[in-house]
Amino acid sequence: MIAASRLVRYREREVLDRGGRLWSYQAPVQGQPDTQLGDRLPRRELPDLARLLQRPDVTGVLSWTVDYWQHSPWRNTNYIDSGCCFPGEGTPVYPSRASSGWLPRYGWPGPAKESTTTATSSCMSYSPTLAAARERPDLVRFRGFRGCRNAAASQSEGVTMKVTARWFSERLQQPITLARWGHYGTPVLMFPTAGGDAEEVERNHLIGACSELIEAGRIKLYSCDSVAGQAMVTSTGSPGYRMWLLNQFHECVASEVVPAIRADLGGHLPPIVATGASIGAFNSLAVMCRYPEAFGTAICMSGTYQVQRFFEGEFSDHLYLSSPVHFLPELDGPQLEALRSRLAILASGEGAWENIGESWQAAEVLGRKGIPNRVDSWGPDFEHDWATWREMLPKYLDEVC
Repeated sequence: MIAASRLVRYREREVLDRGGRLWSYQAPVQGQPDTQLGDRLPRRELPDLARLLQRPDVTGVLSWTVDYWQHSPWRNTNYIDSGCCFPGEGTPVYPSRASSGWLPRYGWPGPAKESTTTATSSCMSYSPTLAAARERPDLVRFRGFRGCRNAAASQSEGVTMKVTARWFSERLQQPITLARWGHYGTPVLMFPTAGGDAEEVERNHLIGACSELIEAGRIKLYSCDSVAGQAMVTSTGSPGYRMWLLNQFHECVASEVVPAIRADLGGHLPPIVATGASIGAFNSLAVMCRYPEAFGTAICMSGTYQVQRFFEGEFSDHLYLSSPVHFLPELDGPQLEALRSRLAILASGEGAWENIGESWQAAEVLGRKGIPNRVDSWGPDFEHDWATWREMLPKYLDEVC
């Protein structure tokens, strides 16, 4: 296996001349650890990786992630459920700690200046400020995507590039995960259903349904945890707390998720397509109406737009600010002018558990303010279910992207 620095030195020009991106694979977790290093990283591997990361033309590092360690990770680095050869976490971790789910991590803060080359490592990211993470490893802002959390799942959908990132959001006062599928194309942010996480859309084969568009480089799909939706369906806390969390979730999307997507796009600022089903449709319409500078289109499938029932009939300023059917009638000024160049697609079946009436009500609110929209009825054969949304989403993405 060629070391990263040698790969850069001997192959860089050949790769870049062909218009490609530079990828580096190395395995710094092999061999015995240096027990004098609190971050558990073998000292002999750091120089190559550190030199690589300090190059101004390197824009990121990608590492495999592992959910569950074996009891002795230095003797057996395989991922427990992989059955084979997932080689260790890759980012600075603490194997002595019991872990369930994501391990604490601290990522590389980014390149010194803008560039077009990407270098990646399948095993490790180096942090020059590891001491800060050791103090509070849970308080980690978005630092870039960290690799395929479940490569087998992505490949089974026909999509070969999946990466995930997780950080602690002070706006939400809890962690949030952002997943991405694809390598190029129009950015699409998918909101899960009410209680879903960032990978719900993959488990229910919505990513697979869009695989042709992904592989063709027409779309780049992102999805984040439905943090507020999870609280809504489980009645977490008081109604006031849940309304506050919904407003904060939208603020998190605008101030944390959108910048993360733009960073992943290399600083480009194309309008993002927002999409989702059920409560995900509500969130899609809400973020487009609240942040038209970031979102150009909302594809809303089987939407639920009257969400007061999740708050036991209570109302607050937080809910007003979060709910398009409430704040749009009084909206004016530059935000409304921007919205008049946006598009909302409100699609719904009329089969079991569907309520197309909510889509018509939302369309009436949008129409009165001159915001372009349309309601598409898919008829009685389409129910409020994933099978419907697997039919809808590729059609609309093919139309708008």
